[in-house]
Amino acid sequence: MRQSRQELYKSGAADESWKDKVIILGVVGTILIVVYETTTTRREVMAEAVARSRNYGVYREYQQPQVDERLAEPTSHPEPNPKS
Repeated sequence: MRQSRQELYKSGAADESWKDKVIILGVVGTILIVVYETTTTRREVMAEAVARSRNYGVYREYQQPQVDERLAEPTSHPEPNPKS
């Protein structure tokens, strides 16, 4: 067993620091992409919300009130039947 371990490291210690650098670069890149996407999406949503709030007053002035007939009170009340 010991002999097989020594055969693996005969040429010296394996330098795989490049793999560590690639992994760290991938993690940092992923974090940067998530932050960028979050910031961009937030700006778009906030811009849309501001545009809606600015246009809401103008839209409200020209909009006719909508009445749901199912919820509205009847305008004419039927006459009660007189008892004979």
